[in-house]
Amino acid sequence: MEIVRLTREYVRAAANVFVRSWRSAYKGIVPQDYLDKLTPEKWEERLIEDISGETTNFIVLDGTSCVGISSAAASRDKGDDGCGEIIAIYLLPEYSGKGIGAALIKWDMEYLESGGYNTACLWVLEKNNSARRFYERHGFMPTAQHKVIDIGGKPLEAIKYIAQLKTGT
Repeated sequence: MEIVRLTREYVRAAANVFVRSWRSAYKGIVPQDYLDKLTPEKWEERLIEDISGETTNFIVLDGTSCVGISSAAASRDKGDDGCGEIIAIYLLPEYSGKGIGAALIKWDMEYLESGGYNTACLWVLEKNNSARRFYERHGFMPTAQHKVIDIGGKPLEAIKYIAQLKTGT
């Protein structure tokens, strides 16, 4: 396995990771009809913009196959100066539980730290207990900050998590 920065060559494959991962991770949380209608095009456009934008995407390659993706940038929340945000970590379902997510979150945290951030933050759906346990195992703690995100016409509660980076200790 190798973690590299996303290039145009892998945009379609990375977009497929999003679709398959969402369908697996959010089953029973996000409306099923929304998950059924997901297509890679939804993410391809955003990923292409990210390549030259402010969000950095990393992919996990198993040989030449893209099996995971993560996104990191400055926090998108107002007043979060000094905080880098992990926007996404997704893996193909068959690669879950093999330590790849752990490698990606470590990679993202080191990337944010090298960018001068003191803390890392992320948002996770309240009902996504698997993701919440994963982030807590990797040093993230829930905060009192909550927001409602509408996905597929369903309001879903999200919780902000935060972790101290080594530069901030």
